[in-house]
Amino acid sequence: MLAELRAREGRSPDAVKALDTAWVAGSPPKAANFFRVAARLEGWGLLDEARSYAERGLGLEGGDLLVDPTGQSGAATYARILTRQRQAAAAFTRLAAAREQAAKVPLTAIVQQVVQQGPAAVTDEEWRQQRAMERKLAASEGFAQAALGYCAVRGEEIL
Repeated sequence: MLAELRAREGRSPDAVKALDTAWVAGSPPKAANFFRVAARLEGWGLLDEARSYAERGLGLEGGDLLVDPTGQSGAATYARILTRQRQAAAAFTRLAAAREQAAKVPLTAIVQQVVQQGPAAVTDEEWRQQRAMERKLAASEGFAQAALGYCAVRGEEIL
């Protein structure tokens, strides 16, 4: 791949540009693409650039960051990158805030429920509580996955 070749040649800006062209530019913004680029850049040791792409992916995920599997994987990538930059506390703070935000049921989920079960579904408090609990559980799992990313980096540094 051209990007990898450029990275091996020490041409970091060209490597970043090649990845951006392949995965981001000209496509609708998708968090998965930003996280994919971030992971590649992390693997090549281009941590500042990787962080930039990971943060853009976090922004696109929004409240679903730790709930959605793509976001969970991206959160782990973000945690690893910041840990390698000696900024694990900043990653922890951002991911802890995302975990708290995840319990809020987004408007899109409510609209989907109305479409499926009619307007009465919006007032169904039991449904809302169940949905909030599901999101909270998924967010806890995503947070744990990101924490494992942090631990893996710290373990590598110790060895």
